[in-house]
Amino acid sequence: MTHVPLIEVPEKWLKQSDQMHLALHIHAEGLQLALFDYQNRQPVHLFRLKIQPWELPGLITQQGLHQYLFRKVSITYDSDSWTLVPELFFDENKIDLWMADLPAHQMHHALLADERVYLIDRHHQSMESIAMLFPQATVKSWVHPWLQLTSPQQEKGEILFANIEAKKISIHLIKEGKRLLANPFESRSWEDSLYFISAAMQNFSCSENTMVVLTGEEVNEELIASMAPYIKGLTPWLPPMGLHLPKTESMPAQWHSVLMHTLCA
Repeated sequence: MTHVPLIEVPEKWLKQSDQMHLALHIHAEGLQLALFDYQNRQPVHLFRLKIQPWELPGLITQQGLHQYLFRKVSITYDSDSWTLVPELFFDENKIDLWMADLPAHQMHHALLADERVYLIDRHHQSMESIAMLFPQATVKSWVHPWLQLTSPQQEKGEILFANIEAKKISIHLIKEGKRLLANPFESRSWEDSLYFISAAMQNFSCSENTMVVLTGEEVNEELIASMAPYIKGLTPWLPPMGLHLPKTESMPAQWHSVLMHTLCA
């Protein structure tokens, strides 16, 4: 008999769904789920599941998660490709000049808040099927809140943000209040990730004291130990003061993509 995975959500929280913020982050290898208390915006439940994204609509429907009347629902999805385009050069009818469309994929664009820059992303159409199950949800590429939380207006000095997921690293480099780099790269090992981080710092003449903040599901003690000898300012992301994760979570950086849902609320 084939094992059917379950999206684990404690019944006690489902009974209080009208007081809960349900956050879903869908990435290339599965799902991250968070339940936040709507009033204090604190996470009360975190869950991850390894599953193919196109299997999620059926699983959500089978378990009836979409039938609960959550106070708020937000969804972020992994973009297989994304880029930034200055508003001055952006033309909605010519998106294909910036990014090639692919079968079974959707294109999306959004103007970044407080910036004259458009984010263009391409994602698998299964994300649209998931979003249709939650018509009340806000839906956007994970890159949007990631850049919002690490905007040049908020960060001082030199800082490089690296989000490391399966087979991919996204780098956002800020120096002297300016965004110098914001790009995804293919990365299949910690050595690949180290190369792209080091290359970015070298190409933009960063000092060895540049802070390098790691986020993403692939961030763990082994990765940090492997990269730390080569990057002086390496540090895993820590939640801001006042955001309290369950005590069982020793690596908050792994949950960054779904925690952004409450940080950007």
